[in-house]
Amino acid sequence: MSLMGGSPRLLAVLLILVALLAWSPLGIVQAASISGSVGWDIGGTVPVTLYLRFEKQVEPGIVSAWDEEGDLGKAQQKRPTKLPDRNPPSDTKVLVWTKHQAQLTRSIPPIYAPRFGINKIAELPIQAPMKRAKEMLEASPQSSNTHMALRFMLGGRLRKETTWLPLAVRRSIQKNPSLISFLLPEQIENLESEGEIAVRYLSHIDFFFGFQLGAINRITSFRVEYTYSESVPDVLELQYHWNEHQAYNTHRALTLCSVVVLLIAIIMANSMLSRQGRLPKLFRRKVVVVRAHED
Repeated sequence: MSLMGGSPRLLAVLLILVALLAWSPLGIVQAASISGSVGWDIGGTVPVTLYLRFEKQVEPGIVSAWDEEGDLGKAQQKRPTKLPDRNPPSDTKVLVWTKHQAQLTRSIPPIYAPRFGINKIAELPIQAPMKRAKEMLEASPQSSNTHMALRFMLGGRLRKETTWLPLAVRRSIQKNPSLISFLLPEQIENLESEGEIAVRYLSHIDFFFGFQLGAINRITSFRVEYTYSESVPDVLELQYHWNEHQAYNTHRALTLCSVVVLLIAIIMANSMLSRQGRLPKLFRRKVVVVRAHED
């Protein structure tokens, strides 16, 4: 059997072997790397923690609870506010304020929380905090936003969180209402005199998740967008968007590169060694004369 006649069969056999090599190591490597790990289930609840910050640093002793409808109760300060002295005497014990000491922390019930891989809209009751934020902003006409704000943190192994989102802001009516703008007191006075300033309230938050499916289902990205409205909302609309990201596998990429190199090598060898190739034709047309070297 000549090389030219056997090359198609040889090429087919090589392609089958390469395909088997491309898939079998992939499963072995993945199984070894995920041993003992647990991923997210489709439709599983992603735990979310809500942090509600007040207008200023307060001592521990805030009492609040979810009522029967899941609404945030109005926070009541049990003791008067007392901030630590910036320059205390040397014999005074300094009170260290922790990151979460001046805020209310609540885990969002599963009915309002996101579910892995499933788009969802939830309405979180927030009437009491929003009413309080409105009163605080009306009491401070020179403030561009209320110090009362909230943020969300994804629980579990994610440890991803949003920035602080004020519940109420003063802003120019000519700007995009979905963005937070911070105005100086002089700007507020000028815009109020011209009728170009308005109070906006946090009403809608979009959560965008990227995820990958596989032996381990995991969340790959997370970001938020928010919208402020003119009226005081009774509920905060939470919309969860999920977008699947295809996993990039280095083993498969290396295998494909090897396939390309192998095919190029086969084609070059076939063109060089077959009877129809250029190199054999040149050898057939030429007469090679070998002369003995004269001493």
